[in-house]
Amino acid sequence: MSLLKPFPARTPIYSLEPFNKNSEDIESFHHYVYRLATAHCLNTRKFTLWCLNLRKYAVYLHENCHAAAFSTQELLVNLLEKLSKRDDLSEMTLLYFKEVISDLNLYRKYQAWCPICLTEKGHSGYEKLIWTLNEITVCTIHEQALIDKCHSCNKQQLQYVDYGHCRYCLYDLSNTESTKKASIKDLQHSKEVINNLIMAPRNKEIPVENSISSLMDIHQLKKIKDLSIATSIGQMTLKSKKHHFKTLFRLSHYFKCPLYMLLDKRLIQTSS
Repeated sequence: MSLLKPFPARTPIYSLEPFNKNSEDIESFHHYVYRLATAHCLNTRKFTLWCLNLRKYAVYLHENCHAAAFSTQELLVNLLEKLSKRDDLSEMTLLYFKEVISDLNLYRKYQAWCPICLTEKGHSGYEKLIWTLNEITVCTIHEQALIDKCHSCNKQQLQYVDYGHCRYCLYDLSNTESTKKASIKDLQHSKEVINNLIMAPRNKEIPVENSISSLMDIHQLKKIKDLSIATSIGQMTLKSKKHHFKTLFRLSHYFKCPLYMLLDKRLIQTSS
């Protein structure tokens, strides 16, 4: 009887494990793509262009990075999962909420980071998913404002590059002497985003309808016009299938309902 373990199935590309899965510090998908390309001794543009055969999207992904739409991001996630035989890459994105959240201005176009996090042992100089969101402006761990420009040359950093060093002057981005202290309001908001989106409980199927109509019934609001008057949010905005972050948080606070429940009608129906 052989004691040798069978070799895992071969995959067309490396099956890298995402950093810090199932935590608020999970790696961003964009940094994962960079890391995967580097593992294949390619830059990200060549990796998407030749290895993945994404000629149509290679330039767009490289130039727009975090600003890429859900549809483009989903295409790349599905392709990488197929080639690497993984099923957890979408966890590094917000694709789970793609049917109920607008992707307009959802992600940052340029890098943001906490220099203290970058200096900590075991961080490995990677980009966190939460740092890619426009709504996250502070580090909730160190209660400092995120940095978005090199301390040496004052230039913003594009994505898909050697994270932790300025692509222009090679300055160590963790060498920032001091950062702006985070306000209590920004800390509370960032924690709310993390708890309600990154760490929110999820079903196997993605939510396809928000809970606004159900919550209106609970609060005895008969028409969208009534909700519009109560919240000072335009009627056309409220009628949209997908909403921007700011609209969603205003509705969440008005209904006194956790954001993740507002985004998934099934959760409201279950709790009723």
